[in-house]
Amino acid sequence: PVPVLYGVFLFMGIASLATNEFWHRFKMLFMQPSRLPEVPYTKYVPLRKQHLLTGIQIFIFILLTIFRSVKVVAIAFPVIIKLCIPVRMFCLPKIFTEEELALLDGEDEEIDEVVDRFQKEGGHSVRRPDQDGPSAFDYTAGDNEHDGLGAVLRHRTRSERRLTYPTHEEEKRDVKILPK
Repeated sequence: PVPVLYGVFLFMGIASLATNEFWHRFKMLFMQPSRLPEVPYTKYVPLRKQHLLTGIQIFIFILLTIFRSVKVVAIAFPVIIKLCIPVRMFCLPKIFTEEELALLDGEDEEIDEVVDRFQKEGGHSVRRPDQDGPSAFDYTAGDNEHDGLGAVLRHRTRSERRLTYPTHEEEKRDVKILPK
């Protein structure tokens, strides 16, 4: 029966989302930069580049869905799918570096190769000098930045971010006594 097949395919699709990198990057669109997972592309690729690739992939997905749903052009759906190959091979390398594409969209061997090369070179990022604007990993806050609850947020490196509360001495130091 067809509904049983639909149920099986729906279950298989939902179960496989946990291993789909595109799904992880889509969820990262809605995450705070401090909550990003520790994976190679979050360490070495600027956040806006990650979001740019995810946006391009979402656009192509929507385009493919539209082509599939319009009856007049639905017959050309396989041709449209094949047009995604030149986009990946020729258009994306003009926007992203080879290393960024390998980290964002490469096979495990490619990713390991790029990460090993970066670690041998001292763990540098793939950010090019001509890229302006801060990425999520360039942010460094002052030591006494207070949030609304009175907690002190201390940012050192991405791996050392933590939330600590001020000591009694720090609270007394921050209290200002106004003259009468």
